Amino acid sequence: MEVMLVGYTDDQGSRSYQLAVAEQRLEVVSRLLRGMGVQGRQLRRYPVGREMGIQGCSDAECRGRMRRVELIYQD
Repeated sequence: MEVMLVGYTDDQGSRSYQLAVAEQRLEVVSRLLRGMGVQGRQLRRYPVGREMGIQGCSDAECRGRMRRVELIYQD
């Protein structure tokens, strides 16, 4: 089984900044999963940054929902 880690950010900052932040989040989650026994070869990382088609947020709660890493399991 493989786990695809997809990193998202809020709408703040440039595209390169968003990708760097997404990559940092992916690294943290990847380390946590490896610490729980998931093999590195099972992990695929995709820093997306801001989701396309999502409107900007005007409050901290909305931005907090945008900042995440999704785990997608694949056979």
